[in-house]
Amino acid sequence: MDLFSTLQSYLTILQTQAIATFLYIPLALIILDVITGVLASLKQGVFSFKELFTFLRVNVLPYLLIVCVVFVVYCVSGNTLAAQVSILLGMGVHGVSILGSILENLKELQV
Repeated sequence: MDLFSTLQSYLTILQTQAIATFLYIPLALIILDVITGVLASLKQGVFSFKELFTFLRVNVLPYLLIVCVVFVVYCVSGNTLAAQVSILLGMGVHGVSILGSILENLKELQV
C-alpha cells in the first residue's frame, strides 16, 4: 500500500465520521427539544399524553424525516460535493429551527 492510498483511506474515514456527526447532532437536538418541551409543559401544568403525541407527530416527525432524507441523499449520491452541500444546508436549517424551539422552551422554564 502506497502513501497516497493510505492518505485516501484516512480521508474517507474522516469524511464518514464528519457525516455521522452531522447526523448525530440534529438527533441530539431533537431529543433535547422534546425533553425541554415536556419539562416546560409540566412546569405550566398543561402536560397531557394526547398533546405529547400530537407534538411528536407535528414537530418531531418532520425533523426526523429531514435527517433521513439528508442521509439518503448522501448514500445515493456518494461522497460528492453536492452531497456535502446538501448535508450542510439541510442540517444548518434544521439546527437553527430546532435551537429556536429549545430556546423558547428554556424561556418558558425560566432558565
